[in-house]
Amino acid sequence: MVVGRRAEDGPVAQAIERYALQDAVRFVKGISDTDLVDLVRSAQIACVPSLYEGFSLPAAEAMATGTPLVATTGGAIPEVTGPDGETCLAVPPGDAGALAVALGRLFGDPELRARLGAAGRERVLARFTWARAALGTAELYRQAIVSRGARR
Repeated sequence: MVVGRRAEDGPVAQAIERYALQDAVRFVKGISDTDLVDLVRSAQIACVPSLYEGFSLPAAEAMATGTPLVATTGGAIPEVTGPDGETCLAVPPGDAGALAVALGRLFGDPELRARLGAAGRERVLARFTWARAALGTAELYRQAIVSRGARR
């Protein structure tokens, strides 16, 4: 299941045709937030194979549902996902072989899936909720006010 629009041409479309995956790969787009949560939560594994991301919302969303994650180390993804083997399985960007090995490892190990899913959810709830963002923002404002007052 791929959340997003299927390109009619390009490498993904070519691979789907070359390997006759038309019946195995499904694309969905324009779904509600509730449907997205249900879809991600129903997955055995979530995969974020990005070459680069500034902040990986897909990784955070998957982790928030307790879905075990395989993600690359491209860009800021590791800041979201945490350490390899603790909260996710991390692979180098663009390394299809490492991605396949990590996915196979998770599919073959239900205990690892459960452990990574729980640890990933705990990480997101501890660091990336709106409440956490509001508290962090308020603290930065407090520090700025104190700093400005000390300069007067």
